[in-house]
Amino acid sequence: MKRRVFIAINLSERAKDKIEQKIETIRGSFTDNIRFIDRKNWHITLSFLGYQEDESIGEIVGTMEKIIPGIEQPEINFTDIDYGPKGKTPRMIWLNGDEETSKILGDIRNSIEEELADREVVFNKDNRKFSTHITLAKLRSSKDLPDIKTNLGINFLAGEAVLMESHLSQKGSNYEVLQASEFEL
Repeated sequence: MKRRVFIAINLSERAKDKIEQKIETIRGSFTDNIRFIDRKNWHITLSFLGYQEDESIGEIVGTMEKIIPGIEQPEINFTDIDYGPKGKTPRMIWLNGDEETSKILGDIRNSIEEELADREVVFNKDNRKFSTHITLAKLRSSKDLPDIKTNLGINFLAGEAVLMESHLSQKGSNYEVLQASEFEL
């Protein structure tokens, strides 16, 4: 059986509470041309691995168990809410991380993906510079968008990285945690 999987960092409940407060300040600026993502689905994707066979899942879990416990808990810093992706026609509302967070998480992604390649797990490696973001909403139209740029300072220590399975439906994706590996305290 193939599973659609990715490795991610989930947010603390405290961080989600602060983000939700900020979202409420912009929610009323939109009519029906937007679908806000449920907070239970907010996460930072480190590496999207696509559809994987069960035997590859074991290799992915082994990679996480080898890499993640040797990494000190990364501090995640979010700077602002804005449209994404940057430099393109807006399709989403993103919560953006700062450059230092992106560098740290990019290094973690690279370590994970190098180990996955050594274990011969097949996936499409993303060679772009890592950009920390969380999708908060998906736009149905990019016409007449209000100014939503909101500066903020939300941070938390990531406790773990998780292997998630994505279950697609017409109402959006639902995620199931298959494995969690804790960062070094």
